[in-house]
Amino acid sequence: MRGGAYTVILYETVLGKDIAPKEIARIDICGSDEEKEYFFLEEKVYEAGRLRDMLEDYMSGYEKIEIDYIALEKTFPRDMVGLSDEEQAQQLEELYESMRKIGENATDD
Repeated sequence: MRGGAYTVILYETVLGKDIAPKEIARIDICGSDEEKEYFFLEEKVYEAGRLRDMLEDYMSGYEKIEIDYIALEKTFPRDMVGLSDEEQAQQLEELYESMRKIGENATDD
């Protein structure tokens, strides 16, 4: 968001694949009158209803699946710079261990 202008982007990602997310739709909102520009697969679309219809058509072949999300159980200090080297190393190791556990749980299914 920059000075009254911002962008909303819908990405398509493929779970478990090493593929960069693909931009499906984008809405650029500019100025105080919130003038909008719509894009679908990088092509300009001239009305919100048409963008919605294009998204529905694009998604019609997709299967809906439930994704279980996992959260870290430990919180970490925001000011790790103020910690000693030993404390920073310990906090980082705990963070990495938590992330490894999440990665293992995500691939178990």
